Amino acid sequence: RQLETYTRPTGSYDIPYDQVSILIHNLLAERPPRTDGDLICYQLDLDDPATDVARYVERAVFEKYFKNDAEKMRKEYGPYEHASRFFLTIDQTTMQPVGALRVIQDSDEGLKVFNDAEKEEQLAPFSREAAMCYHGIESLDNTWEVGTVAVMPRYRETDAAVQLYRAMYTAAVGNEVE
Repeated sequence: RQLETYTRPTGSYDIPYDQVSILIHNLLAERPPRTDGDLICYQLDLDDPATDVARYVERAVFEKYFKNDAEKMRKEYGPYEHASRFFLTIDQTTMQPVGALRVIQDSDEGLKVFNDAEKEEQLAPFSREAAMCYHGIESLDNTWEVGTVAVMPRYRETDAAVQLYRAMYTAAVGNEVE
């Protein structure tokens, strides 16, 4: 099959499933799997249109369990988009999205976990500096925050989450992330 055209700007949480299918088809065609396994994990840079499949998975799972619709996801993760990297697992047999993991690098926005903790009244007074000192973190330059991990319900009994964490770990080691 030829590559199909993806008709939306990258960065969308509310893409229709036909567009998800196009993105999965294109990803498999452009970067064919090097294994016969059903579940294939890709590391995606922010400018890769397939990141919208990862966002689709995030929203689908978070909407079901946390009531986070597309607007809530944009509000929560939009400030960190420029500092995000995605890992996406797809089922190459069914061409279905399986799971996604987002890592957030430190940026002018900071890390989401610290920003959220500073707003949480039960953790007050929270300070990023105190947390870094407590955990022995000297610099956030080589730190990744796991922003989201989401696995579609029908794949929860597989090793999809382990595969996502393994891919993240391998990439972290390769990027000298501590």
